Amino acid sequence: MRITANRLWQLVRTISVISVMSSIALTAGITNYAAADTIPTITHGLIENVEYGDCLYVPNSSRSSGTFLTLTSCANRSNSFSQWYSYSVGNGRYSLNPASNAALCMDVPGPYDQDPFERIEQWTCNGGLNQQLYFQHISGTPAGQYQITIASGGLCLDTDASGARWPLQNTCPPVSDPSQRWIILPGNA
Repeated sequence: MRITANRLWQLVRTISVISVMSSIALTAGITNYAAADTIPTITHGLIENVEYGDCLYVPNSSRSSGTFLTLTSCANRSNSFSQWYSYSVGNGRYSLNPASNAALCMDVPGPYDQDPFERIEQWTCNGGLNQQLYFQHISGTPAGQYQITIASGGLCLDTDASGARWPLQNTCPPVSDPSQRWIILPGNA
């Protein structure tokens, strides 16, 4: 049987998912908080924007690279297109993968990974800094609120203020506003 490089990558990602899932005891969908950096491990979790109360979503049931993410109601917790996994990639950074396709990662399109207002997409996981995120608990907010920073440009995950509610990257203000605050919610496996 001949295995292509793309299929091999998908198999490696699938084995990683199974390994991570089997080694994590689920506690309301969130486990393993690191004491120093409070980064969550997400298994079938939803990522809700505090300002709008909507969750990150892969529109049109897409399993394709290059699909821009949107925000949608968090009500349907069993929809795999609104559920995410997180994987440690080292140095306090994580990748976020849609539960609908573990071979894809949340991504800022290059060469725009350092430009404010660039929309967020899903793309084939490649280990690039534009697919690596820092989760930082926001002091002075309820537990579980995070500012998510994209490693490549040091910009924060934000939402479009025009009302379109597209996730995008933007400069990180000294005090995070609600459009840059995210809550990790349990999903349904």
